[in-house]
Amino acid sequence: MSIDEIIEHLIKNKINFSEISSFSKLPGIYAVFFCGKIFPLENVNPPKDEIIYLGKTESSQEKRDAKTHFKSGKTGSSTLRKTFGSLLRIKHKLKPIPRNNSDYFKKRLSHFKFDDKSERIITEWMQNNLALSFFEYSKGKSEIEKLETSLIQKLIPILNIDYKNPTNPFYSLLKQIRKESAKLAFKDFEIIGKNKPIEKIKVNKMSTGSKNLYNDLWSGYINQIHSKLIKSNESQTIALDGKKFKEAGDRKLFSFNLEYRNGIVSNNTDGSAVARDLNSIISKSEPIKSILENGHYKINLDKNFVLHIKKL
Repeated sequence: MSIDEIIEHLIKNKINFSEISSFSKLPGIYAVFFCGKIFPLENVNPPKDEIIYLGKTESSQEKRDAKTHFKSGKTGSSTLRKTFGSLLRIKHKLKPIPRNNSDYFKKRLSHFKFDDKSERIITEWMQNNLALSFFEYSKGKSEIEKLETSLIQKLIPILNIDYKNPTNPFYSLLKQIRKESAKLAFKDFEIIGKNKPIEKIKVNKMSTGSKNLYNDLWSGYINQIHSKLIKSNESQTIALDGKKFKEAGDRKLFSFNLEYRNGIVSNNTDGSAVARDLNSIISKSEPIKSILENGHYKINLDKNFVLHIKKL
């Protein structure tokens, strides 16, 4: 098929996302259309048959569209979600955050996502306002890349803002809008690091008998714990104020072990309210969560109220 025939196929076969019953499991080219009433870019109202974004997938449409572009939590892997999130940010009060702890420390400012509530808003808006079509193209990586480039340069979609679409009149504006979201994500990260909740860490079922007696105490140590986790390839320790823990709760035993495997508590802590309250505070810290999701960590408190932190 010629380039013009492929474009005609994409336009003819577009369908509103909310009406799609299945996605292709083959590689190819996907096209995105606006089917809503008000486009989130000022003074722009794309016709319903205009392709506003075009991309390729070397795996399948299902993986790239259904499981990435239109799925909450995937903005860090989707340039399309980053763009729509940035366009919707002010009106819907969306909150950009760094994609992960590593990106923050390595200053990868273009790598951002949004908090859980914002991610859901982006997904709902996209599902209700966008349409898709797909051209199956089971060729090699270089051939799919070549076809995508040819289509982008022919169509000049307004939301494609990479080197393949240099004549896009909205290139600079969209880049700036996304840059503003990235700046906010990294600017607010230090505030988030002081224990503002973003999303819950994955944990196993734990007893709910704790009355959160130790939450305030653990909150006072959370920044130290974060600092020690960064250096956790070597054993790290924090000396706690044992007197305050004893005043908070009358217990015979305060010592405990907490083990995290890829962000999940892997050992049974049902008998320790002290451990459960620490886990509760940890679960509200995005920077700590990002570290714990990548490995096996042990956090234990000994009888002398010394907290030990180590990556296993």
